Amino acid sequence: MIRQQFWTKLVTLMGLTAFAFWLLYPTYYFYAQATPEEKTNNKVFCARMPGWAHCHHIVLGLDIDGGLHLVMRVKVAKALSDKVDHVVESIQKRLQDKKIDIAQIKHESYSAFEEKEYKPVVAISLKKEEDVPTLLKIMHDDFSVFDVGQKIDGLTYQFEVLTQEQKAIKEDAIEQAIITIRNRADKLGASEPVIAKRGEDHILIELPGEKDPEHAIEVIGKTAKLEFSILMHSNALDSFDLPEGVMREYENYADEQGATQKGAYLKSLSKEKILQAAKGHVPDGMAVKIGAFEDPQTGAETDYYRSYLVTQKPGITGDYLTNAAVQMNQQDNQYYVGFSFDKEGAEKFGELTGKNINKQLAIILDDFVKQAPRINSKIEDSGMITLGNSRRNQQAVLEEAKGLALVLKSGALAAPIEVGERRQVGAMLGAESIQKGQKALLIGLILVVLWMAIYYKGSGMIANFALIFNFVFLIAVLAGLDATLTLPGMAGIALTLGMAVDANVIILERIREEMRAGRTIKAAVETGYDKAFWTIVDAHVTALVAGVILWQYGSGPVRNFATTLIIGIAASLYTSIVITKMVYEYKMMRNNMETLSI
Repeated sequence: MIRQQFWTKLVTLMGLTAFAFWLLYPTYYFYAQATPEEKTNNKVFCARMPGWAHCHHIVLGLDIDGGLHLVMRVKVAKALSDKVDHVVESIQKRLQDKKIDIAQIKHESYSAFEEKEYKPVVAISLKKEEDVPTLLKIMHDDFSVFDVGQKIDGLTYQFEVLTQEQKAIKEDAIEQAIITIRNRADKLGASEPVIAKRGEDHILIELPGEKDPEHAIEVIGKTAKLEFSILMHSNALDSFDLPEGVMREYENYADEQGATQKGAYLKSLSKEKILQAAKGHVPDGMAVKIGAFEDPQTGAETDYYRSYLVTQKPGITGDYLTNAAVQMNQQDNQYYVGFSFDKEGAEKFGELTGKNINKQLAIILDDFVKQAPRINSKIEDSGMITLGNSRRNQQAVLEEAKGLALVLKSGALAAPIEVGERRQVGAMLGAESIQKGQKALLIGLILVVLWMAIYYKGSGMIANFALIFNFVFLIAVLAGLDATLTLPGMAGIALTLGMAVDANVIILERIREEMRAGRTIKAAVETGYDKAFWTIVDAHVTALVAGVILWQYGSGPVRNFATTLIIGIAASLYTSIVITKMVYEYKMMRNNMETLSI
């Protein structure tokens, strides 16, 4: 019976050990042999793994290996404003369907310079008093996101988005931002990024091992809201005094009859000054956007910005994109980002370009006009965004194109985000943390091993033998889970090793008690394990429950600690009860164990 149990346990142990080394191989390769490119790009690392291996490995956390710590604020007011803009379009269409004469529908859209003052309010002015009851009924029945409305003046009624609806829209913007940022972090090749909501409108982002923080912030923080609007011309910017630092210049354009006209635009070193100067002077149905000012003689970009007048409502947005990729123009060897639309997007883009042939199409990314080419013919399913001219450094253009393609593919953020807190954990701090953690673990392990060997002699060495397997299994499972190892995680490893030793102490003390009572060594071992079994299980289950609760309700370092604790407890139960007893069973098979070093 003992022989059969021994061989079953031995085969199981050999299988588990082989599986553990299979799990550990990518971690060994990553830290012992991987090139810098393999360490920073997970796709390259996975491609280098042999066919029989996986590519999951332990990642050192921010507090060990260094990296980027960010807290970013989501400008949720912008998401709320965009939502109201969409609803306003639906309101206008609904009222027109009901043959209601509308004098004006006004919504003061979000402005980055008046964020705290923004209110999601829509004012509707009618021409006929008899249309008022129909308006109020339509707003109540079909647009329940608004309150009941109040009369402001004459035939003008004001409606504000309900408080609970505002809260829901803002929360959706936060959740969508978290998903989009996580997608972008994955495409950056970041290993085990931490992305979580913090407070009402902030997001915590931790990228362990990130060595290029500027590039990471550029990719993660770009709103990537792509819009296509028809360029408009008006003399509206030609009839008011300008503040200091803003200039007025003129350019030629062709009107609808083909005659050459002069149009004014504003120019400044500050984007904010242009927007402030234009405020209150923009005709209804138009909006001011900012773009780079190019030298009229050379075509090179300058340090100045200029204004563009575009349609207030974009003709189409990047929501319909299916792909974006870096490509090269074979004629001038310039990099650009090519993009394509889905079927619905292609129809909308075709309709937009088909109706506006010979006009200019402003391609707007994050409220910045990237270019405004002339529409020569109807365009449907694809297009391109150029990134400057041949005078720019082509390596810089390539990197910008890669970043732009990445964020366009991962989707636009529902609202802009800005860096609220930034901290770079340097490599020196990470190295110091690793050394201290390794030193603490090593000293603790050596002291435990020595104490067990001195106090329990040969039986203590058996316990130490099981402790090695405990550590190997624990690290292997962490590697298989692609887990991040942080300082709290290292503390969890130390704690579980201590618990494993404690379980062996309970067993050895029970065996000693049975031997003092006069039992044979074989009977003392069997009885000692039987009596210690439930005590060990109770202690481990209690700790396991605590670990599960920590994992469920904790986050970041707390969850990392809980993960190592849970895995370590499972490994401890197996190694302290099964592996150590297997060694005793082997000795019983060899010499009936007439003596026992304990």
